[in-house]
Amino acid sequence: MNKESQSKQYWHHFIAGLVGGFISVTVCHPLEVARSRLNLQNATKSVNKYQGFINTLYVIQKEEGFAGYYKGYRATAIANPIFHSLFFPLYKWNKKSLEISYGINGFQNHLLATIITGFVCDLITNPLWLIRTRMQTQYLHDQNNAKYTSVFRGLITLQKEEGFLALYKGLGATVLGLSHVAVQFPIYERLKQNYTDKNGQLLPTDILKASILSKLIAVLVTYPHVVIRTRLHDNKTVYKSGLKSRVRIIDICRVIYEQDSIRGFYKGLIPDLIRVLPTNSITFLVYELFSQYLGKHF
Repeated sequence: MNKESQSKQYWHHFIAGLVGGFISVTVCHPLEVARSRLNLQNATKSVNKYQGFINTLYVIQKEEGFAGYYKGYRATAIANPIFHSLFFPLYKWNKKSLEISYGINGFQNHLLATIITGFVCDLITNPLWLIRTRMQTQYLHDQNNAKYTSVFRGLITLQKEEGFLALYKGLGATVLGLSHVAVQFPIYERLKQNYTDKNGQLLPTDILKASILSKLIAVLVTYPHVVIRTRLHDNKTVYKSGLKSRVRIIDICRVIYEQDSIRGFYKGLIPDLIRVLPTNSITFLVYELFSQYLGKHF
């Protein structure tokens, strides 16, 4: 494959990831808001108003209207498509580079390519994930005065009040979260290989099966980092122990354990599964089908 064809292929992956990320975010964002609220409510001064996933969706609609389901949507609608549009072509490029330059193939190739790509994409998009969480959860802290009214203004306010490094709060937990994609992508790649027929064709149903199963395993194994990262991003959490400023991940882990034991690390797991399985499935399905379409027609 010549350089021009390679460049075109990477652009196909970029566009397909962008489209897949945007569609999945738009469809599934209410579930993301519910997950964030459930993760944080035990860590705030407020009364625990949400009792399970369905009740959370009901209370949000009752108190905030339909717009409550899309708090932080603009940040997510920027961050998620950017993440996936960068991830897929970089992942493909890293896989090829590792194979050609270092002779690394198979499972190790997928694993290393995933970790390297995930780190780069997390570094680029962390400020957007952070402001997304602030916009989603600020209603828990002050129902009348919303500090973060837009993505751009929110980032400016955050940098002004807390400094530039505040834009990377939660990055440590996000880096731990690389274990998530490190579990998911090698499994996804293997399942894709198993489902691909003799003609090299992969049915949409097989894409869905591979994405759902790989995501389910990854979430169950690595979910605690989601709870830790959400609390780091929030920055308004007041724990029962009086700890108000979390600098170290170990501090958060200690307080979560003191409050809720091991269960605290899995708060919001069910709504997160309800959220990420369809979100991930839509992203991967659109990405795979759209990249195939672009490859055939452009």
